[in-house]
Amino acid sequence: MNSLSPSNKPFFRAPVPLAGVSGLPTPRVNHFTEADYGNFYEPAEDSFLLLDALEADAGTIKQLHPAVAAEIGPGSGVVTSFLAALLAAIHQREGPTSGPTAAVCLPDTHCALLCFDINPFAVEATKLTALKNNNHALQDVVLGDLVLPLRPGSADLLVFNPPYVESADLPDQVTSTGAGGVTSGQGVDRGDGAAPPPLWAALDGGRDGGAGVARRALYAAHRALAPGGHFYLLLAQPNRPHELAELALALYPDQPAGPQRGFREAVCIAERKAGWERLSVWRLTR
Repeated sequence: MNSLSPSNKPFFRAPVPLAGVSGLPTPRVNHFTEADYGNFYEPAEDSFLLLDALEADAGTIKQLHPAVAAEIGPGSGVVTSFLAALLAAIHQREGPTSGPTAAVCLPDTHCALLCFDINPFAVEATKLTALKNNNHALQDVVLGDLVLPLRPGSADLLVFNPPYVESADLPDQVTSTGAGGVTSGQGVDRGDGAAPPPLWAALDGGRDGGAGVARRALYAAHRALAPGGHFYLLLAQPNRPHELAELALALYPDQPAGPQRGFREAVCIAERKAGWERLSVWRLTR
């Protein structure tokens, strides 16, 4: 049965910690300059909330025994390198990997780590951050849209801090007013035919309160995840997270109840107010 709670309404569930896995350091990004951050997203409060939520839910990730994990839109690569360190710490406290793709696992993490970004600057930045932080789990950073390059059912764990600002609310110095949103494999279409600046793709969430990219990601993640896999998704309050959670449970409403209809479960595991933003991290289970 696909549900958020007995009343079929979204609810907060405390993350599942893992003894001995806490206080992991934030990966170093001091190899970047202020000018670099004009080309890809600089780690901010939303990034750090996602790090905290992943660490706090290490017990859930341990139970999953992921063999293939991927981050969508890694930007600077800070979340990816943190995830690599987290997986390595979890692996020190668990037995052999038993996920559907265990044959590709690595000795230090028992998990192959991939990244996908439509911004070529972010692709190179993620590789550099992995190098500077001794992230040996990172297998590849692919220039691509969402996780569409992945085979269906091939991933156990997905992470995404999507662009979540409404297109019309972006400042002029970032972009001119346009339709926003990501088109498959093509980056962002501003509607004026011009190539967008790289930072546009990290900020523009499209229409629907900035939730356009997140909505597309739900379908892509559902396709890419193996049964029982988890999708960690960060959302802002204007995205109407509860509505997105309801959508996640019924992506294909014409299908009978079950895994083909949508995610099996959607729970909020972390919330934080950062300035004028209220952010939350959701764990969606395939």
